[in-house]
Amino acid sequence: PDILLLDEPTAQLDPVSAREFLDMLARLNEEFGMTIVLAEHRLEEVVTIADKIVMMENGEVKAEGDPRDVMSAVWESSNRSFVPSIPSLYLNTTYKDNRKNLPLSVKEGRNWLANQSIDRQNLAVQPVSKKENTTLIEVKNLFYHYHKEKDFILKELDFSLKKGEIYALLGGNGSGKSTFLKVLAGILKPTQGKIKLHDKPLKNWKANELPKQIGYLPQNPKLFFIHDTVEKEILESVNKWSVFNQDEAKEIIEQLGITHVLSSHPYDLSGGELQKAALACLLLRKPEILILDEPTKGLDPVSKEKLSNILLELQEKGMTILMSTHDVEFAAVYASRCGMMFQGNITSEDEPKKFFKGNFFYTTMVQRLFRHLPDSGVVTVEEAISVCGKTRT
Repeated sequence: PDILLLDEPTAQLDPVSAREFLDMLARLNEEFGMTIVLAEHRLEEVVTIADKIVMMENGEVKAEGDPRDVMSAVWESSNRSFVPSIPSLYLNTTYKDNRKNLPLSVKEGRNWLANQSIDRQNLAVQPVSKKENTTLIEVKNLFYHYHKEKDFILKELDFSLKKGEIYALLGGNGSGKSTFLKVLAGILKPTQGKIKLHDKPLKNWKANELPKQIGYLPQNPKLFFIHDTVEKEILESVNKWSVFNQDEAKEIIEQLGITHVLSSHPYDLSGGELQKAALACLLLRKPEILILDEPTKGLDPVSKEKLSNILLELQEKGMTILMSTHDVEFAAVYASRCGMMFQGNITSEDEPKKFFKGNFFYTTMVQRLFRHLPDSGVVTVEEAISVCGKTRT
């Protein structure tokens, strides 16, 4: 075709696949002259290849033009959270009257960084004090396959989930993340191995007990809904789980920003709205452990901020959260611990600073920006701001 229209094409792709996909789009544009229009929330890599960016809000175009001009305009608006990491770092640390040549890529960012004053004492990875939290879920030598004649999806997998942590599970498409979450939620039965919840075998928990312990949000939230409006679905959850305080439901709905979709059919919602509606029903249940399969998929930066605030608030109240995600930027900021799944096993895990420091593809744009500096453990924009400081040059 002469024109290719893409609606969030990288939403369900891992970082490596997303990079390959965007490289392919760039080639189609450069070598075949194809015009490409894509709606996208994962902007870190997209802004580096775009010729033009359009910012929309409530059905109107708020800004359009050269990526650098649009990023600068968006930064000065109420939509600042849409600006990706590297331009965000630059705009945070450079005075307005000296902002020229806004960097968008890692290469441009490093050229700018070379002329900045860096606090090298704060670059190193600082040790995080370990909390001896109670182990809620313990997995030993887990195997799982869907068919006996097929290869194992999960194999020799050991895992533990500590009370009160936010654990982010990363890995490529097809590595076994979703299957693993379904096994932990009791939806799939392990082929071999042991899973304990509160030192009690998972298989010994009764069917009516487990949903109060573990809440599971699938990657496809459509599977969650059986009623013809979001409001009916939420009322069903209120009645089923005996939520006596109606203000709780109202508060969750407002926090997630889904008041305007209550009368809508679930299938009429966008992917992000559907995700938030399903999460609202789960939170009314008040499970001890919340298992989320790619919770930021389809969410814009503002919705991600709202989700993060909810997750941190739930963590503060004692809830434990396990999520699979391709969103390394989100995991770097909010996870207590990260794990990498590869070919059905968790091959490495650590707290975010150390975890992302050792990765090339599964890491943040800021860590790529600072990687060339000795002992750099900077992985988030906030950490980068603290070592750069405000500069006039």
